[in-house]
Amino acid sequence: MTREEMNEKMVELLETTESTGDTAVFNDKAVELVKEIAEWARGTNFYKDNHETAEKFFDSSATPSDIWMFMLQKIVGAPTAMHRDCIVAGHMPALEVAITREASGQ
Repeated sequence: MTREEMNEKMVELLETTESTGDTAVFNDKAVELVKEIAEWARGTNFYKDNHETAEKFFDSSATPSDIWMFMLQKIVGAPTAMHRDCIVAGHMPALEVAITREASGQ
């Protein structure tokens, strides 16, 4: 996936994810998009160089909503497109793990 395609998928994810207060609701389409973007993220040099730190940033008690809301706040404040892409690359795999963990009831 190209960077442009990832950006299009992020826009679609933003439009697909519902929020009620501080809680994000990821329907099937949103989960599919998270998985696709997380796959892209794992292939980036930023993730490859920083994945250990990124994986430790959120502990196992972080909910998908926690990660999503944190990531959105950072994206909004990102000074450049490169910063925004690094935020997505650093946190999207953690979001995928949290969604999977929540779906399995762990």
